[in-house]
Amino acid sequence: MTSVSQFDIDSNVLADMELQSYLASQKGSAAAALNAQSAFTAVDAAKKLHFTDITNQIEGADNSITNAAYYLARTHDLKNMTTDVDNETIKQLNVSEVNYGLAKRQYEINEWANWNKLDTLYFMQILFLTLTFIAVLVFFLSRNMIPPILFYTLISIASFLAIACLILRARYTNVIRDSRYWHKARFPAEPNPFPSPQVPTSCPSD
Repeated sequence: MTSVSQFDIDSNVLADMELQSYLASQKGSAAAALNAQSAFTAVDAAKKLHFTDITNQIEGADNSITNAAYYLARTHDLKNMTTDVDNETIKQLNVSEVNYGLAKRQYEINEWANWNKLDTLYFMQILFLTLTFIAVLVFFLSRNMIPPILFYTLISIASFLAIACLILRARYTNVIRDSRYWHKARFPAEPNPFPSPQVPTSCPSD
């Protein structure tokens, strides 16, 4: 920062030079002796006025530098605060993205499990109907309302249908059904009917 004492010295030197110039211009005059005291007073007043002006300028410059330093410090603090907010926002976005992926996957797992339970309930209904049908046939057989050959034939057909339904549903779920999405199926990869032409690795020799 600017030294106040240096400005004081410069102003004194300048005032002394002004006084010497004034006295030199009045040399040889009869009024020089009479006006010496007033000249010294005028020069001293000019020196004080000049010194006051320089001091005010120095104080203004010092205040400007101090305010600029405060502004720089405040700007640095605001920059750090903005950086912290940006970092926290990025962190929250990353956490939200991860949570969204987890929630989406959990929803898919829950959907697959629920539909699997419904599929199991569907087979349980078929099994219940089959057993009810067999119970009715047993009742008819005990009353001699149907011959045994018909009884065993109908039981065999009902049992075959129930077992076939179980096998088909289990095979579709374990082999064909997609393991992630319940309403999608997996299909074997088909060869490309339009293969890309083979580019020779070396030029044919003449």
